[in-house]
Formats: sequence, structure tokens, C-alpha cells
Amino acid sequence: MLYRKLLLPALLCLQTQLALAAEEKLQFSGFARLVGGVMLSEDDELSNYDNDIKIDQHSLLGLQTSYQLTPDLSVTAQLLGKTHSTDSGLEWLYLNYQANDNWQVKLGKLHTPFFDYSDVINVGYAYPWVILPTEVYDSFFFSSFNGALVEYTRLASEFNISVQAYLGQVDESIAVAGDEFDVNVDYFNGIVFQVSRGALSARFSKTIGDYKVEDIGLNPVIDIFNQLGQQASVFTDVANALDVESRVEFTQLSFSYDLLNWYLRGEWTNIEHKIELLTELKGYYLTAGYQHNQFTYHLTFSERRGHYSYQFPLLPELGDPQIDYLITGYNQLAQSRPIFNSSAITLGTRWDYQPGLAFKLDLRLIDGEPEIYLPTSTKAAFDGQATLLTGGVEWVF
Repeated sequence: MLYRKLLLPALLCLQTQLALAAEEKLQFSGFARLVGGVMLSEDDELSNYDNDIKIDQHSLLGLQTSYQLTPDLSVTAQLLGKTHSTDSGLEWLYLNYQANDNWQVKLGKLHTPFFDYSDVINVGYAYPWVILPTEVYDSFFFSSFNGALVEYTRLASEFNISVQAYLGQVDESIAVAGDEFDVNVDYFNGIVFQVSRGALSARFSKTIGDYKVEDIGLNPVIDIFNQLGQQASVFTDVANALDVESRVEFTQLSFSYDLLNWYLRGEWTNIEHKIELLTELKGYYLTAGYQHNQFTYHLTFSERRGHYSYQFPLLPELGDPQIDYLITGYNQLAQSRPIFNSSAITLGTRWDYQPGLAFKLDLRLIDGEPEIYLPTSTKAAFDGQATLLTGGVEWVF
């Protein structure tokens, strides 16, 4: 009896300690966005927004968990649920090895660090806008990859530096303006360099990889043109040009100057490739903001310019109705490829109601073609000018 009286409290104490230890190793966090938008200009439709209020384009819910396997080794997973896309599911899953205070290595499914806000691109609470400037952040790139990332950080008395080097491969579906395509990148690599001193910080990134989209709806045309190439070589040249496969180089530069009450930030990107069907792009934004108590007011100018490195030739009809139908469709495509030149002015405000909860409102004046899509996609007519009002509730927990 005495044995039970002594043993049971000891077991209960041990169980409690083990539960507390497991709880310390396991951490949960999350984020949520409820975003609504409406076009204030009449009869305009852009990015699935029109003259009726829509809340299903950028709203989402994310859950993240991390478990400390050893003092130096942890595993992290992130699940993402989106209201507007079928690409919900596992966003991150990687092992993280912290070698020392300066070096760490990540291995698994990782977020691709193309942009300044890549790591928090789905966490609206982390940036002032309701929607990130599309002239920079709207692209046909993949958000995650399978591979490895090595990071070196050094915190010094006068400045801090961070260097990331990564490599991997991609085999997944990406969403481009509502359409989904299978993307394959057998090998790509990149580097990110960040430096900060006081209120000023800067970032540079460079990514190079062999990019291939498996099928954008042109495979029957490519097959027929390859057969017709036996009669005229121009058809073979066109068939090769319609294939979305090439080395792609992505370059990014950004800076931030943050003081107590105001900030100035900017980001520039450049996409170069030899994919004749797709446009090469350069984009940037400059934004200034003023913070007063719980409110932030910001003004942003963003711009993007595109150009094609290859001009598709017009093909003659051959007298066969089925083949001429394909040739007519190709000729229309050759003459009407979108360039995606766009500029916008965004005026917005953010109210940090309490830590972890913020409300936002943006008014965006748009000129040009801000939404990127593949030339084979069918999109609603857009006259090149629009006014978009968006609002959001951002929550982290």
C-alpha cells in the first residue's frame, strides 16, 4: 500500500514532465487572410475581380508546425488552404540543421527565395499592402522547390549579413491567372545576399534554371507543324519556337530604409530567357509609408515592361481545312501576344488593431495589362485602365 502511495505520485509527476518537454519541442503557429475586392470602374474585370465584391481570390488559411528532434535538428511543415485555387496542401516540409550560430542547412520542400517577400508571400500581416505589387510579384514562376538551402548569417556591431545558396528541382503544377500548368525544372540554383546597417538594408538574388512547361495546349499544333516541316523548314522552326523550354535567369534587387515613423522601400526584378513564346519582363516598385500610432499610410508606384526576343512569322494556308484551321489559330496568336506592360499607383492604409491582427484598405489605379497569363489562355476583355478597391483582415496566431 505504501508502495502505491509513493509510486503513483512519482509516475504522475514524470508523465507531466514528459508532456511539458514534448510541448516545448512541438510548436504551432498560423496565419489567415480574409481579402475582398471590387472594381470601381465600370464593366472591368481583372484578376477575378469585377463590379461585384469578391472575397475568394486572395483569402487563405495557413498552419505551420515545427518539432525539435534534437538541439540542432528540427523539422518544419506548413499547410496552406486557398479559396481560389486547387494548389492548396503542403507548402513546406523540410529538415533544418543548425550547425552553429552562423550556419544552418535546410533539406526538403522549401520556399523559393525569388523575391524580398518570398518567405512571407502568403502572410499578409507581414507587409503593408492588401495585395503585393503585381508588376513585380505576378509571374509564371513556382513558389516552392525540392532541394537544399545553406545559409550563413553574421551579426556584427556595425552591420549584419546573410548569404543563402540553394539548388534543387521542380515538378509540380503552377497557377497562372487561374489556369494550371505542369512545370518541370530538372536543376536550378541560386544565391541570395542580404546586408543591413542601422535603418538601411539591401538584398540581391540571382536564380538560374532550365524551365519547361509540359503542355500549354499547343502540343497538337507542334506535332502537326513538325510533320509539315518535311515540306517547308519554317514549320519546324515555328514548332520549336512554340515549345516552352529554355534556361531562365531571374535577378532581383531591393532596399529598405526604415526609421521610427516612416519608411522608403523598393524592389526591382528582371526575367531573361530564350522561350520565344513568352515575354521577358522587368518590373519595379517604389513605396513610401508613414506610421502614426496604430495606423500606417503608404503610397506606391509600380511598373513593369515586357518584350519578346522572337517574332513569329505568319504561315500560309495549305488548302487542307483541318491544317488551315490550325494555321489560322497560330497566325492569330503570332499577331496578338500580350506584352504585359503595366503601371499602377496604390494608396493604402493599415490599422494594427492589436498585436497579430490588422485591417487594411488599398485603392489601386491601374494602367496597362497587370495580369500575366500565357498567350494560349482566353481572358476577359480589359480596356487597359481600371480602379480596384481591396480590403483585408490579416491575422497571425
